[in-house]
Amino acid sequence: MVIELQLESVVVPYDENLLERARTQWQFGDWERLSKIDKEMLRHHPERARLAMLVAASHLQIDNNILARQFLQLAREWGCSKKLIAQILTAGALNSLGRAAVLAGDMPRALRHFESSIQAGTPGADTRLIAMARSSEQLAQVQRLNTCAAHNATTSQDVHVTQVDSKADNSVRAVESVQKSEIYNKAFYDEQRHGSESSAREVLPALFRYFKPRTMIDIGCGVGTWVKVAKELGVEFVLGVDGSYAIAGLVIPEASFVPHDLGQPLGNLGRFDLAMSLEVAEHLDASRADGFVADLCGLSDAILFSAAIPHQGGADHRNENWPEYWATKFEKHGYVPLDFLREILWTNSKVEWWYRQNVLVFVREVVLEKVFGRMERAPSQYLTRIHPDLLIKRATRR
Repeated sequence: MVIELQLESVVVPYDENLLERARTQWQFGDWERLSKIDKEMLRHHPERARLAMLVAASHLQIDNNILARQFLQLAREWGCSKKLIAQILTAGALNSLGRAAVLAGDMPRALRHFESSIQAGTPGADTRLIAMARSSEQLAQVQRLNTCAAHNATTSQDVHVTQVDSKADNSVRAVESVQKSEIYNKAFYDEQRHGSESSAREVLPALFRYFKPRTMIDIGCGVGTWVKVAKELGVEFVLGVDGSYAIAGLVIPEASFVPHDLGQPLGNLGRFDLAMSLEVAEHLDASRADGFVADLCGLSDAILFSAAIPHQGGADHRNENWPEYWATKFEKHGYVPLDFLREILWTNSKVEWWYRQNVLVFVREVVLEKVFGRMERAPSQYLTRIHPDLLIKRATRR
């Protein structure tokens, strides 16, 4: 006897109006209500990826950064496009700038930022009309925060303005942090890891033939590939520093890693025989360049350094500049350039071409002979080299 079983498909109910409601709340800037949407409300919704991204944006605006990251991760897992993620994150940053303008009493500028935010997040919408509504909502939110802060202030009527202004600044920084997480994700480091490790295994031994450090720190270490190789080559104490977005893919123990936003001053991390920062400085704003070099000089008398040159290309490059630009900044701290590694590595295909093109050593002049013997310093006004592989890369793009 054959028994046939008919399985009925189970339809899980969901709120059909949720996306429209969430989109309206996002457009008007009603972050508190939008943030009330939880994961269970989204789980079975056919537009859950888009919804998760909108909810993540609301949490960023009210400084719930942990929840913002959780919803951003859900949006990725549920198939949200990189384009939409970038649009919503950019819109969030613009909204935070608008709130800062509200605090400053500059409503015309605030309105322009809100219009740009809405245009970035919902292209094609009636940006002027929606921006007027959002301006009213954001002004009301700021006034509520001001009232609360003023109630708690005990020394000056300016305290509450400073607190709310700081909140707006924190919101912008939080958006930037999540944007970096999107750029410098696991796929980014996976793509670079092989070439990075292969390069480290050639560059570091070439350097160590002239100068073998006992301690080393890598600023902008990514997942720690160069730190790992340095340890394998016998450096006794190693440390890597980079944003917290690198933690998930670390190839070194967490005890050897310090999470830090490189856009901010490093603080006191101690002194090391060697500091290094390779292809990192170009990812920082130009306004951070002087401070970043000063941070490196505060870490060691010897610095292994490279940074992308103009038109080199790459993800999130903000300050591509010539080696002479960086040499001038190092010279202000008494450091001189040495250019022996490029001669050794120039044709070594095991080393990525950008290292072969850009890598230099900067040494504090007063210890040059002690550290590197009678090695001749390079002329700081003549350091630029263009590697043939970059020319080929550019030619093939045409």
